[in-house]
Amino acid sequence: MSLLFAERPLVINTQLAMKIGLNEAIVLQQLHYWLRDTNSGMECDGVRWIYNTTEQWLEQFPFWSESTLKRAFASLKTLGLLRCEKLNKSKRDMTNFYTINYGSELLDGGKLSESIGSKCAAPSGQNDTMEEVKMKRSIGSKRPNVIGSKWPDDLTENTTETTTENKNTFSSGSFATGPADD
Repeated sequence: MSLLFAERPLVINTQLAMKIGLNEAIVLQQLHYWLRDTNSGMECDGVRWIYNTTEQWLEQFPFWSESTLKRAFASLKTLGLLRCEKLNKSKRDMTNFYTINYGSELLDGGKLSESIGSKCAAPSGQNDTMEEVKMKRSIGSKRPNVIGSKWPDDLTENTTETTTENKNTFSSGSFATGPADD
């Protein structure tokens, strides 16, 4: 049974994301949509291939930078989930065409018990949780502490001073009300 949905919205299959990574799962699901549910791309040797420029991919993933998008595609290629080929006959046309390797064991729902990352050191990057990122608190920050933070709750002391002296005294004639009426 495939872990890829056949629907248009950007969806995240949590099992797939845990197995291959969040960004990779989002890209792979979107590629699956374009390959299965649209007439986009072309067919070559019985396999459907699609292509988009980087700008077109970024329109589909407006929340990512170009470098994040390229990392996700590179990771999918490294994992063997994404095939990339130049299918045009003209050697000057360097358009990359993409298809999913649906035969990959990584897409088999029964084999998702162990994450690829479980054999690696703890990941560090854009999708780390706040507790895993070492951040310094801004001097004078008025934001509350993150749970588990080692910073004190209040870096400044608030004091109040009450005085009875009024330095600004006005008489009733000293207020300007606007242009004088003649």
